[in-house]
Amino acid sequence: MSEIVLSSSARQRLEPYLLLSKSAKGGACVQLIKDALAAPGVYVFAELLDMPNVAELQNNEQHVSYHTLLRLFSYGTYKDYKENASTLPQLEATQLNKLKHLSIVSLSEESRTIPYDILLQYLDIPNVRELEDLIIEAIYQDVIKGKLDQKRKQLEIEYTMGRDLRPGQIDQMLEVLSAWSQTSEEILKVIDTKIVQVRDAAIENKKQKEEYEKEVERLRKEVKSNSKNVDHMEIMTGGSIDQYANMDYHDENTKGGRAGKSRKLTSVTIKNTCNYSEYQPMSHYTGNHSDQAHQNSSGVQRNEQNSTTVSPVRTIINTTTQRNTYDRHIPQRTPDPVNDYRQLRIDDNTKKRKISVIEEDAQQEEDGRIYRAVLGKSMFPLKDTTDEIIRRINNSSPSKVQKTVLPYSTPTKRRSNAIDSPFRNSYSSSPLPFEAQMILTSPRKPLRYISKHPYKVLDAPDLQDDFYLNLVDWSSNNVLGVGLGTCVYLWSAATSRVVKLCDMASQGSHRNSAENVTSVSWMPTGSHIAVGTALGPVEIWDVQKSKRVRKMRGHTQRVGALAWNQYTVSSGSRDRLIYHRDVRVPNEYTTKLTGHRQEVCGLKWNPEGTQLASGSNDNKLLIWDSASDVPIYKFLHHTAAVKAIAWSPHSHGLLASGGGSQDKHIRFWSTSTGEALECYDTESQVCNLAWSRHSNELVSTHGYSQNQSHLMGKI
Repeated sequence: MSEIVLSSSARQRLEPYLLLSKSAKGGACVQLIKDALAAPGVYVFAELLDMPNVAELQNNEQHVSYHTLLRLFSYGTYKDYKENASTLPQLEATQLNKLKHLSIVSLSEESRTIPYDILLQYLDIPNVRELEDLIIEAIYQDVIKGKLDQKRKQLEIEYTMGRDLRPGQIDQMLEVLSAWSQTSEEILKVIDTKIVQVRDAAIENKKQKEEYEKEVERLRKEVKSNSKNVDHMEIMTGGSIDQYANMDYHDENTKGGRAGKSRKLTSVTIKNTCNYSEYQPMSHYTGNHSDQAHQNSSGVQRNEQNSTTVSPVRTIINTTTQRNTYDRHIPQRTPDPVNDYRQLRIDDNTKKRKISVIEEDAQQEEDGRIYRAVLGKSMFPLKDTTDEIIRRINNSSPSKVQKTVLPYSTPTKRRSNAIDSPFRNSYSSSPLPFEAQMILTSPRKPLRYISKHPYKVLDAPDLQDDFYLNLVDWSSNNVLGVGLGTCVYLWSAATSRVVKLCDMASQGSHRNSAENVTSVSWMPTGSHIAVGTALGPVEIWDVQKSKRVRKMRGHTQRVGALAWNQYTVSSGSRDRLIYHRDVRVPNEYTTKLTGHRQEVCGLKWNPEGTQLASGSNDNKLLIWDSASDVPIYKFLHHTAAVKAIAWSPHSHGLLASGGGSQDKHIRFWSTSTGEALECYDTESQVCNLAWSRHSNELVSTHGYSQNQSHLMGKI
């Protein structure tokens, strides 16, 4: 048989059976195999199969079927059991589920995505609901890790536990590895050849780059030399380039046909082809020139000695491209002042703080609010204007006829028709009314800054990564309760002190997942805390005395949700039940609620204590009245598990709920009318919701795929 190396946790669970197998023989060994196959968390059996007393069973006709069954659990599947069911012992429900878990592991070797249809047929399960329950149980047992895609009807597996190796499987693995090694060597040879080719090409490219750089440097020097030669030349602008077609210049101090170091323009005359007046060069550019220079039809008077001719068009192009000059002779030290100014503006803009997307959205929302306010003040008549019109109409049509000519009455103050307020629209030159101008000129309310970094980070080892659990809760005394493994710890925000409240592990036993804390919830007074466990009981602990005061049973599976209503704590479990437990009475529970078809993962009482909202993995959100055991509302809009639930402390009957990774929506409900109000797509799994006590704002925390926290305001 093949030898395997077991992990510490797997060997720890198998260790008692290995010790017993050393002395158990015959029927006792058969009973040992039955217990091992039914034991929770035991999924590897190769080492037990190799024990001598167990191996002897294959030679015993009476007990050989149990040895075959053990081999089936070691590296077989449920399909193998069905094919040989007539010769094998009948399995119990727990053993049957364990074999199906192992069969899912074997199926994952072929594909990491397994459709529901294949699983239903392969595992002989009648409906999808039972299949999902089986998969969730396998995930809880750490046999597989993945997620259920209910929309596509498939199981997506991230990783699985390792199974025992079949006889001869190691030889097959060696052959595969040998073939892979040979293929890898051939690939490495090809890669080495490609590397040499790339290296040669890089050397050639480097040589070409050096040649290009030398050529560029030579051209740069040549351009710089030409720029110095025409540095003192200035052209008077007055038309298009065609105006300069007849321009030439005269050089002095040239020897032997070569230009000297000093070049002096002695005479320049531009003939204007656009019917503008001819221009004379400025005195500081010209020497002594005669009137004949102005009468020369060619437009240029040259020195007869050692003259050099340069193309006027090329001179203009070189002059304009190298350096701009102006008629005022203002020094211009940069070739492109506009670009320099633009660069300064860019540099200034880069120094400003970058605005995040959230801040930009908030600014746009504030701008929209101001726009709507200004538009309303501009389009709709103001109240004082309406009152003035009504008063004039009433004065123009009296309701009764005056019978006396000079009646005696109290004199009334006569209203002046003159403009008596500087804020009337008649004084303003703006088309907007005064109220709209006040809105536009009033200082903008600054955006509230919310830090993106936590002010405190707490180390939380053994914190279970499970979406369905509620392991963190704040008390009214500003104390944080956290469930870590089998323990509950308390952290005081005032003193930063950490206290270990309790440990659920049995004395003298090793910690295991069956005794983990699965939920915590503080009593409203902050004096007691309720603790839900993986085995089902709910315990009430006195924080001041660090003493357990109650242990209430009733649930048969883990308790993942707790919620207090004064002295009554409600518990929701994976057994699909909800219990109301009054801690003042000796009964285990006072009311039993049955309405969900899968694990209850969310519970919240409204602020008045009259209604309870419950969410479950069956995608339902139920509303219960405190005096009834039948739900008054059933909200079926969510398409994934409903864990995040929060009641608004500002609006009566306003409830917010969030869906899981397949839903990603936050929905708002009115429990007064039973209507769905609003719905927001968060594009991520909604894990928790919490309302602010001081403002109408809602905070949501999210898991897959963005893992962010969002703040929603003005709800």
